[in-house]
Amino acid sequence: MNSLRRDLRCIYAEGVAASLMVGVGEIYLPAFVLALTANHLASGLAATLPMLIGAGLQLYGPRLLERFGSYRRWVVFCALVQAGAFVPLVVAAILGAMPLAAVYLTIAVHWAAGMAGGAAWSTWVDTLVPRSIHANYFARRNRAGQIGMVVGFAAGGVLLQLGSRYQDPLSFFAVLFVVAGLSRLVSGGLLAAQGEPAPPRPTAIPSWQELLADCRQDSGRTLLYLLGVQAAVQISGPYFTPYMLAKLELSYFQYMVLICAAYVAKIAFLPMLGRIAERYGPHRLLWLGGAAIAPIAALWCVSDSMAYLLAVQIFSGAAWAAHELAMLLIFIDNIPPARRLGILTLFNFANATVFFA
Repeated sequence: MNSLRRDLRCIYAEGVAASLMVGVGEIYLPAFVLALTANHLASGLAATLPMLIGAGLQLYGPRLLERFGSYRRWVVFCALVQAGAFVPLVVAAILGAMPLAAVYLTIAVHWAAGMAGGAAWSTWVDTLVPRSIHANYFARRNRAGQIGMVVGFAAGGVLLQLGSRYQDPLSFFAVLFVVAGLSRLVSGGLLAAQGEPAPPRPTAIPSWQELLADCRQDSGRTLLYLLGVQAAVQISGPYFTPYMLAKLELSYFQYMVLICAAYVAKIAFLPMLGRIAERYGPHRLLWLGGAAIAPIAALWCVSDSMAYLLAVQIFSGAAWAAHELAMLLIFIDNIPPARRLGILTLFNFANATVFFA
């Protein structure tokens, strides 16, 4: 029982540390590329092309996991690689220059490690958290993670606003990336402190015949639906940052407020969404989130009033909170553990492909 409590506390705290890394660093990568290159297309591609390259690299994850012989060692290694990927970005921010290809490659390594570690983590964590508490526990963990993300993102927005005032945003990006790397190091330490009841099973990426067979089952159809949602959303998704900063000419502070509004909505709604998932199941929650996500992009075209955009972001945050919690629970509860790593590895690649397309 003591080991279970320790693991649950570490998993919870690790979610906060990893989310802080996302909020203070990962989310600002397209904005960093825009500040470094003054190229809107390069900034938009920074959200998609490195992710696609990283998704290709993470296809080797299952083989490397077998060589590591441990979920814990592999996931910790991936966390350390992600932390290390911020080092060249700090150098680029300090120097004020870096070849765009090198920036993209660095971000790609960051994404590859995140995807490979995340796929293995979803199988590992299922052996640590009792299934009877999945819905409520992961809703609370997601909520705490959103708080960490908001804190990181808000701090980042304030610092970048100062950077704009002093006409030196790149120096402040360097500070953000140092904090992001340290947060991921803390996350890696918390991952290392968790137990590992069962070693990894040999895992192969499913063949196309197996994938086609999966598509005839409920779990396969759900994955196809998730890919469809991402494909629809990402037609415009990668260009929201350039749209807000360049087209609407929002300040970094206004940009931060709009993004934070979505995360605050997630924090507010996640406890209720956890209860819905526990009572009605994750598939019903997934349907609810999908129905709410559908009109969001069109709502941005109605008005550029700050008050209106805040309302849209609050609605968007609640919708995505439902979708993300349902997706996590479906990945953990509905995909057989023996096949989960291979299927999620391919899902990551397909997801990044539709992001790029």
